[in-house]
Amino acid sequence: MYKRKIDKLLADKKTPAWKYDFKRELPGYSEAEEKRRDKDEILFLLYCRIKIKHEADRCPLADEVYRRLKFGEYGIKSQLNKSDIYPRWNGDTMNSFFTVFNKAFRLCCSTLFGDYSQDKKSDWLDPKKLVSNEKWVETFRKCANGSKIYDSLNMYAKLSHTIGNFISVPTCGFDFKDGKNPTSFNRGRYSRFDDFWDLSLRQIQITEPSMFEAFSKECFLNDIYINNGKIDALIPTHEKLLEKPEPMLSLTHEESKMILTRNDKINMCDLYNYLENINSRIKKRGEVMVKKLDEELKKIIHP
Repeated sequence: MYKRKIDKLLADKKTPAWKYDFKRELPGYSEAEEKRRDKDEILFLLYCRIKIKHEADRCPLADEVYRRLKFGEYGIKSQLNKSDIYPRWNGDTMNSFFTVFNKAFRLCCSTLFGDYSQDKKSDWLDPKKLVSNEKWVETFRKCANGSKIYDSLNMYAKLSHTIGNFISVPTCGFDFKDGKNPTSFNRGRYSRFDDFWDLSLRQIQITEPSMFEAFSKECFLNDIYINNGKIDALIPTHEKLLEKPEPMLSLTHEESKMILTRNDKINMCDLYNYLENINSRIKKRGEVMVKKLDEELKKIIHP
């Protein structure tokens, strides 16, 4: 019998810890929902979004992982952490699934998309419409027809809520309006650049340079998302954005068109390369984090 759930996670021989889906930790999850995986991983993720009202990246087990790995303790020298406004750090999912799924659907099903009016383009992700979600996923599956893009996207769905895609970020914002109304980092990066992690990192690097090096090291980003002090662009069109000296939150309308999910020139090959790229990074970081977590827990048992 394991005293801590985190010990059980690391000791599980059937499922490597870096593959563990943290949605299993949430209220409302059951074996009945688990069976939906047999039908489709993407549909399962959508279904969980409807049934489960909590966040996998902020469940007690995820919080224990952050604590054991000392996430959010980057010297606490940041001016943001000295602020009385939201002086905390919260769990977050680094690379978001749904905006990329939206792009994949529109590319794969472009010949059918004319059947759906522009003003309904987001209806298929309405968390209140399970039947609609099933219809959209079934349509996507038929259009992708066992292609590489479908397999890669399905793998992305599997990795979405694993340890390698989790991180702790400031609850306080980098986008202050008149110094009074901060936007949370999580909300700001979603609305401005669709949560892409390379652009998110650049936002931190520009606005909080004093903590960026420690943040990169302690969150296991070096040699995975950052090489020789330079942030890796997750797709080529992001390279120009990463060269900007201004914060990512200040992207112009034209610049925002370079973002993968907003770029009309992105094709299936580009999206496939992105998915393979991000899946590899999530897996690699997860393996590194699990190794470090195991080392830290052994120190507790055998100090």
